[in-house]
Amino acid sequence: LTQAIYARCDALFLEASPLVRAIVLGDTSKLSYFDNEAFRAAGVSHILALSGLNASILAALLALFIPKRRPVLRFFAVAAFLFFYCLLAAFPASLVRACVMSLCILAAPALRRRNDPLSSLALAFALIVLPQPFSLFSAGFQLSFAATAGILMLYEPLAARLQKFPRPLAAEIALTLSATLATLPFTLLIFKRLPLYSLASNLVVVP
Repeated sequence: LTQAIYARCDALFLEASPLVRAIVLGDTSKLSYFDNEAFRAAGVSHILALSGLNASILAALLALFIPKRRPVLRFFAVAAFLFFYCLLAAFPASLVRACVMSLCILAAPALRRRNDPLSSLALAFALIVLPQPFSLFSAGFQLSFAATAGILMLYEPLAARLQKFPRPLAAEIALTLSATLATLPFTLLIFKRLPLYSLASNLVVVP
């Protein structure tokens, strides 16, 4: 099925197909070395990794078709869809982390509990590391969990200091800064580079 989707991408998007395949299913095998380097130099290589951006968009789109008064149905429908998506992508750590956290958000109202993102992150950590301990040494795992933890812990303090900016701009700057600061040690260690353009490029690319 994954190969059929790749073939459809090739037929529909032609020369842009490698980029679509990377963004939708995390397949970067067809991207050229220069394309990969361009994304890394601009500090937006996370766009090519299946993570919260993909899972949250897909979960939100599916949830639109199920009324909020049916939280149990909404949870199981989104859970089945996200599991199938993880299956197609071969369960990358960053996507599993994002899917677990998305499902925790949906499960909270069904269980009449308050949503706690840090607990959701800890649950995702346990579900990935317990069956596959060597995931800890994966660059995708380290960057995904570091970025998410940074956003959860640094976003609000940074946003509070940027109140003089328009709210959408302040939110985007705080989001990018919190993720960049948290992942900076791993970026320097793994890629041996400082993402100088990260803030400016994410302000354009992420929206």
